[in-house]
Amino acid sequence: MWRWLGYGVVWLSIRGQQSYRAPAGWALALLALLAVIVLGVTAAVTDRAASGVGGASALRRRIYWLSRDLYAFGLGVWLIAVAALSGFAGPVGVWAVDALAVGIPFLLLAAIPIRRGWS
Repeated sequence: MWRWLGYGVVWLSIRGQQSYRAPAGWALALLALLAVIVLGVTAAVTDRAASGVGGASALRRRIYWLSRDLYAFGLGVWLIAVAALSGFAGPVGVWAVDALAVGIPFLLLAAIPIRRGWS
């Protein structure tokens, strides 16, 4: 969700420009700040959840990091495709495409465990 917000803010900062200029510095700074915050929170939550864990749970964690989690693998393939092809949307449109094509799949991936009743 944070990426969706970050890319959306960058897109809003360049929308409506007559000739393309780089996104506003504050928008790029906000995007970078959100990325650092999300990375830190993810690392802290993962480290805390995995501390002292062994057995089958440790095996599942290793499987996740080896991309044998089909949902994570599918998301990775999708993100590579979006990164490779979103440039065709033009210098302004690329930010809107990234916001939608990256944010929505992340939300869907987060909803899968909720829908299936996983903890």
